[in-house]
Amino acid sequence: MTMTPAQAAHRKNLLKVIHTGKRTLAMQEDDYRALLVRATGKNSAAACTTGELKRVIDALRRLGFTPVRG
Repeated sequence: MTMTPAQAAHRKNLLKVIHTGKRTLAMQEDDYRALLVRATGKNSAAACTTGELKRVIDALRRLGFTPVRG
């Protein structure tokens, strides 16, 4: 199924938030991959659906990450 441009932009923004969270929390690559697997069953954010990406952000929030809106 093809994404609309708006859906693709939303997905790209979710990926940015995830990678910002990873950097902000100073996560090691192994820890980040383990979090992805726990939250989604996948070891790559690129392979995740939009819903799965939101679950990853929720997991990062539980670890203390606060995404900035703006």
